[in-house]
Amino acid sequence: MSFVEFTGRARLGRRTKNLVSRLGPDDVAIIDHQDIDRVSAEELLESGVRVVVNIARSQSGRFRPRRRTADRRPWGVLVRRVE
Repeated sequence: MSFVEFTGRARLGRRTKNLVSRLGPDDVAIIDHQDIDRVSAEELLESGVRVVVNIARSQSGRFRPRRRTADRRPWGVLVRRVE
């Protein structure tokens, strides 16, 4: 396992959709978004931000994700769950 260090300005927002407009590649997004939806995840990626810390459970199990091969994109994003 390799470790990559990243430092940047922490940007917090109560609503993910409002936060993405203020994010850039040198920022760390701090969100509180349980069961993050596809639209919010894509907006975070499109903002250019490289680090997202979600203090809520990104997937609580409440919703079953739909998996279709056509929907998978090679974003190059590594997701780790921290408890």
